[in-house]
Amino acid sequence: MKKIYNLFEKLYDKKIDPTGLALFRMFFGLVLLGEVVQIFNFKYLIFINQMTVGKVFIFDGLLWIWCFSLLFLVIGLFTRYVAIVSYVCCVLIFGTSLIASYHADYIYIGVSFLLIFTSSSETLSVDSFIKAYKSKIKNQPVFISDISVLNYFSIVLVGIGFIYFDSIFHKLASVTWTTGLGVWKPASLPQFTFLDLNWLMNQKYIIVFLSYLTLFLEFIFIFIFWNKKARLPIFIVGLGLHIGIFITFPIPGFALTMIALYILLIPLHFIKKINTSYKAFLNRIFGQTTEQQIRDNLQIPLFKKIHIYAIITYFVLIMSLQLGVIYRSPLVKKVVINNGWTVSFPNKVFAKISSNISPLISQGFFGIVSHSVFLDFHYTGYNHIIAITYIEKNGSETWLPITNPQGQASWYNVGRNWTYIGFGMVGPQVDSTALSNGIKRFTEFYAVKNDIDLEDATFKVKVKKIDIPMEWEKDFLKTQMAQPWQDVSEAKWIDGKYFIDLPDIESL
Repeated sequence: MKKIYNLFEKLYDKKIDPTGLALFRMFFGLVLLGEVVQIFNFKYLIFINQMTVGKVFIFDGLLWIWCFSLLFLVIGLFTRYVAIVSYVCCVLIFGTSLIASYHADYIYIGVSFLLIFTSSSETLSVDSFIKAYKSKIKNQPVFISDISVLNYFSIVLVGIGFIYFDSIFHKLASVTWTTGLGVWKPASLPQFTFLDLNWLMNQKYIIVFLSYLTLFLEFIFIFIFWNKKARLPIFIVGLGLHIGIFITFPIPGFALTMIALYILLIPLHFIKKINTSYKAFLNRIFGQTTEQQIRDNLQIPLFKKIHIYAIITYFVLIMSLQLGVIYRSPLVKKVVINNGWTVSFPNKVFAKISSNISPLISQGFFGIVSHSVFLDFHYTGYNHIIAITYIEKNGSETWLPITNPQGQASWYNVGRNWTYIGFGMVGPQVDSTALSNGIKRFTEFYAVKNDIDLEDATFKVKVKKIDIPMEWEKDFLKTQMAQPWQDVSEAKWIDGKYFIDLPDIESL
């Protein structure tokens, strides 16, 4: 225990420039604000259950409070207080089954929790400007403090390290990833993509290399990001991979969140000039700034010791929760079964502990969850794409912005909407009830947004059958986008009531 305490005390006492954390605070706040705006705009689609007018009013109020708290977070005004408000909103909305969720939600929860305790407003914030003003009127020195490196490490560990490390235990049990098709396969299925990148998918060796590079980065990241010399290479590789996700897949919120997190890995000598310019700005207004600041209670040995032990307790807790989640992963299960450890005493103990970890605590409060994304079971049997068109009064068709004529995701079909459509409403195995309910929601939503009278409105339901690849194939994406559409049903609204007769999609 003494060695652990000494390690954390060393990290606690190591002070570095706060610019990266401040830039992260602003970028992360903007990304999360974008998610909240999407929830606000599509709330009638992403509610798990229909809500009464009163509940919607309360929900709207909560979203407005969240929006203002995030705006304050971005500019660094009342930073710690609005970070608490934002975290509470994350828990109430992302940590419950109130809305359709996706994997980025749990990153938002974990990182938002840490922002309550980190010193993200030491520079480039209204708070630091107010602090400088108060110091000036009291004829005291104006302080711009360096901060503990733990401010950086904790967010990177939770926001990137745990995500990658957990993911690798799923990917290494996936044939798609171990055969080098982890990037190519989802990017070659129209319903998983935004853009036509067929030309890039045709570069077999580049795409296979990117798949294995992703595995390599996810495996080594948690072990090497602490190393100062390793940060620039993993920043370049990681940033490139997540820019690729942003361009390719309809989950921009996730991609931008990861890009925001990678700001914390930018070597500080590249961005310290930003803080230097900010200090010069304060100098011109308030006089000379000072590098060091005495931090009252935290410099008292007893308070410092309590603070460090609190940090250690948090790390032990979240690492235990994460290991519990990893223990339930496919790779661990495969190793246990292959080695005949199923009935062994250690396995029974670990399985018991792992199964008793409350999702409410691990997911709802700390964002610790299994990250099984783009794996074999997401593609198996997913050989159909659904589209909806509105039949205008003159007989022409207008495509609802869910799926475009090529079968790719359109602008309604982004982020959590994409998760809901792709795996709730449709999915590898189509449930007719879920599909019917989804069509009802989207046609009603589209009609209200476009002033379409639901007393008499007709929508066509189209299906595009595609192939599911088992190995790399040139022009595969192009071929699937060219597959024909079948008109399989009509959704009608008559006198405000919804009618549809869906065939068995799986049998088409």
